[in-house]
Amino acid sequence: MNKKGSSLTNKEAIKAGFCICFREKLYSTIINKADVSFSINHLGVSIIDYRGRNKDVTIPSFIDGIEVNTIEDFAFTQKNLTSIDIPDTIKKIGSGAFSCNKLTSLIIPDSV
Repeated sequence: MNKKGSSLTNKEAIKAGFCICFREKLYSTIINKADVSFSINHLGVSIIDYRGRNKDVTIPSFIDGIEVNTIEDFAFTQKNLTSIDIPDTIKKIGSGAFSCNKLTSLIIPDSV
């Protein structure tokens, strides 16, 4: 995918297979478009689902200039992933976020 600590645009993130929550407002809105779901509120970007084909995933630090700080419950479950690299902007990883994969490498920063 791309280097750890990198930044993607919204369009690049979607193309890479991430379904994301933009947390930039005081309310939460869920938008469903084809294979992408977004939730908007004031805290940052949250990964809610990964539908990409890449089996070695590097989660970006920023999407459209907004910090990616949460991986939601089951976001990467059953994707046959072999490695995941998590940036140090991530503060919370939800329950079962990486369950049922074929991981040989999972890099979790001290920030979690």
